[in-house]
Amino acid sequence: MKEIAQKNTWQDSEKAKIKDITKSSLISWGVLTEENGNDKLEETQ
Repeated sequence: MKEIAQKNTWQDSEKAKIKDITKSSLISWGVLTEENGNDKLEETQ
């Protein structure tokens, strides 16, 4: 995801602001859920 975002960005200053995607990012976006300490991908609609 980071690589695609960098390719779609024109300015180097903006490319430098792009952060790595972490497990906690995916959880906060609702893409990944935690259940009993296990990670689980959840279908998005």
